[in-house]
Amino acid sequence: MFCYDIYGFTIASDVALSGLRETPFPQEAPSSRKVHVRWVATSESSSNGDAVVVTGSPQEMQVSVPRIGMFAIRDGDRVLVKAVHGADPDYVCAYLLGVVLGVLLHQRGMLVLHASCIMLDGAACLFAGAMGAGKSTFAASLLPVGARLLADDIAAVEWRDGIPWAQAGYPMMRLHPDVAVRTIGVDRPFCPQPLAKLEKKGYLLDDFFEPKPYPIKAIYLLDFADLPDIIPIGGHQALVDCLPYLYFQHRQFAGQAVLMERLTRLLHHVSVFRFRRRPGLHFLEQEALRLKNHATSLQAESKP
Repeated sequence: MFCYDIYGFTIASDVALSGLRETPFPQEAPSSRKVHVRWVATSESSSNGDAVVVTGSPQEMQVSVPRIGMFAIRDGDRVLVKAVHGADPDYVCAYLLGVVLGVLLHQRGMLVLHASCIMLDGAACLFAGAMGAGKSTFAASLLPVGARLLADDIAAVEWRDGIPWAQAGYPMMRLHPDVAVRTIGVDRPFCPQPLAKLEKKGYLLDDFFEPKPYPIKAIYLLDFADLPDIIPIGGHQALVDCLPYLYFQHRQFAGQAVLMERLTRLLHHVSVFRFRRRPGLHFLEQEALRLKNHATSLQAESKP
């Protein structure tokens, strides 16, 4: 049995999961913190066509991936992996730690966003944006100036005493090697990322990782512009602008009403900004300092 601590719970898997750090099995932990992942081989076709399909009821869902397999997720604590015979294990693991993990987090009561998340000055900041906006790149650029990684690509929001907190994921970031050179350095282990775009690698960042959840202070929607700016977004417009970054916004998903309720609840407590930054890696350090100063000022304003 292989065990891994991610997003506030422990995965116990029959098969090793690439990219995750193994941890001892928590014998004394409550059952609510344990998720069992069981693997079986199958010769059945996973689905017709080329699209990933999510079906089922909110608490009992199936994710079908052509030529890879089918994943059954139930009650937020069980996952059955039926991998097609001959499927590449790295691909199976990539889907398990992607859309399947998203379903699992949703079933456990969290709001799942397609965003990267850091901890800065005792609070969490989320970075969302269209494909290519540089969510992971920008999060990585803040690590050398004092930020800590909470999660890359999948941000999970839970509530504690009515306040939204960002859960800690696992210590890996998917970065292009050129970005890694300017931010975290490349003298560190990495694992293959078969689904990643732009030749990204999965860099293991134990030294930059923050394993505890933190209350969320702000969401930054990233955009490129010749003139940098930080524009506050409030009210209904914040909801409209954040909708595209719900993790299941563009998938067939039973539970859209719950997603909307959780997002609305989040935006009642969190400031949203459009962060317009100059394109090009040569501006990355300057833009990171600009955001750090802005986030620090928000923290100062909230203190009595």
